[in-house]
Amino acid sequence: MKFYSKKCILWLLVLILSCSTSNNPVIYYDKFNFIKSNKEPVSFKSKKKIAIQTFVDKRENKNISYSALRIIPLMPYANEYYNKPEITSHYRINFLPEIDFAKAMETELADYSVFEKVFYTDRTFPKGADYLIRVKIIKNQVYNKETMYGIGAFLFLKYGIWYYNFFQLFQTDFYTIKVEFDLELIEIKTNQIVFRKKIANENSDSQLVLNRSKISENFVAINEQTIQEMSKEITQYFEGNKK
Repeated sequence: MKFYSKKCILWLLVLILSCSTSNNPVIYYDKFNFIKSNKEPVSFKSKKKIAIQTFVDKRENKNISYSALRIIPLMPYANEYYNKPEITSHYRINFLPEIDFAKAMETELADYSVFEKVFYTDRTFPKGADYLIRVKIIKNQVYNKETMYGIGAFLFLKYGIWYYNFFQLFQTDFYTIKVEFDLELIEIKTNQIVFRKKIANENSDSQLVLNRSKISENFVAINEQTIQEMSKEITQYFEGNKK
């Protein structure tokens, strides 16, 4: 096998060395817009006032990409781990999860028309509330496994870049989105946790040729679903306990 050129090898090494962690803020494009669920009317009514505190971010900090490794000859696949996908340029999601998730939950709970008042707060002990909802974001991760079926060897052939560009059309991306939240309901008068539940969801899929916009849409959708689920759990707690 003839090498295409020394420059090709150097280019390959630069790409491999570029695999690194990324935590720097970038310019975003797509705003996180929460959509309320299509829920059945609830006849139960509560006189309680509910405050939703800014969510607490407990996620791992690192975003790690080894995507350049997929061009190494015979390398089966390359991994990407985005523990905080909103701070990368890849997914272009413009949101602050601690605040936007809390306000989305405020929107969803208020739409039930069950409670006397539902409002967002950044206070630990807000005035004018009977109960406080506190949520910890444990996981909000996008994991990618990209494969080009070992065709990186074409880069080392004469005119290899043309072979590479052609076969890149057959690149397959396997991705998994994982979300996990710790939900707590606190009675402000006694400062006691009266309800607690871990809510976790996961969505896996594959696509021919990497399409990060599709992943972004599914990322938003699974978070919407989880916020709706947490809101339903809170409503059912009050309804079940006749509070």
